[in-house]
Amino acid sequence: MAVAIKVSVYTNGDDAFVAWAPSDFIAGCRGFLLERGRKAGASEKIEPVENRVGFTKDKPKSGDHRPSDVWPFQRFNWTDHAADVGNVVRYRVTAMMSAGPGKPLTKGVSSDWSDWKTLATDAGGGFSCYFNRGLVLSQFVARYMAKNKLSPAAFKKSLQTNGDAKFRAFLEGDLGLRMVGLTQGAGDELHAALYELGDATLETALIGLGPRLHLILANGSDKKGDGNKDARKNLNDHGIPTIDRMLKSKGLGHNKFVVVSEDGEPKKVWTGSTNWSTTGLCTQVNNGLLIEDAAVAAHFRKHWDLLRDASPPKTDPANFTPALMADNDAPKTSRSARPRRPCGLPAPRTAPT
Repeated sequence: MAVAIKVSVYTNGDDAFVAWAPSDFIAGCRGFLLERGRKAGASEKIEPVENRVGFTKDKPKSGDHRPSDVWPFQRFNWTDHAADVGNVVRYRVTAMMSAGPGKPLTKGVSSDWSDWKTLATDAGGGFSCYFNRGLVLSQFVARYMAKNKLSPAAFKKSLQTNGDAKFRAFLEGDLGLRMVGLTQGAGDELHAALYELGDATLETALIGLGPRLHLILANGSDKKGDGNKDARKNLNDHGIPTIDRMLKSKGLGHNKFVVVSEDGEPKKVWTGSTNWSTTGLCTQVNNGLLIEDAAVAAHFRKHWDLLRDASPPKTDPANFTPALMADNDAPKTSRSARPRRPCGLPAPRTAPT
């Protein structure tokens, strides 16, 4: 029976993850050519995906890359970072065969083209997923720092002050754009509970909300002081009061959610792994989840109220009240009428050179 190659593709708003499996061993196979078809108007552009791992005989240097018919992928999956949000793509995999010592590789058996996939943050059912890129791009960042003669401290300061807006935008990806976007809804009211806050861009966006922002701000990971001291002062100086949930050694105020209300009613909620800090946006690999469901948003708003009541002035010093702990322990049920599709997982990203 002839060997067949099966291909599966999964997308999020930033990347396409491609996995393939031959039905049997392919003798003489030296790796796989991965081709991308990308819709361009009424036509399709087909091109080989670049590979950054070359053969020893080619003496590859850091940052080198070649088409995968020259440097075939010697693996069975790849995350295509050259596909971007809004792109419509499909993929085909071809075994690259040895033709003998010193001879170019030749094409062997190919898979069928995969189904078309659209890169989008919308996962269906009111769920949208957002990812950043972060400093997992170690080689790319190292080359950037060397080119710009930046020490680690100067690089961090550049990110905090938005010194290189284009590079920062690359690192924070759609995650940063959507977080700022949460503050842009005309008339929307935000109830936020944050563990960390420390980023000039995000602080400016929050300050712009004025009295429509209701913020519970913990002390971060500082068990003796206030890890959010500078951000807290910045907001307070601009007329934004904060509910100071200073737990210190009692535990972590490890909340990272924002409830968005329209006309006084909770409509959607933002949560996820990222903190509202430069570190969370640009140096760690993080995600955000927007849930546009009034029932889920109401659960989070109730929890916000309990956090407020477990903080000064009602509970002084801040603590974990019985009502708050009971709500933490109680399962919440909500049913969406809209179907969901799989939300793609973030993956290490190799930046373009």
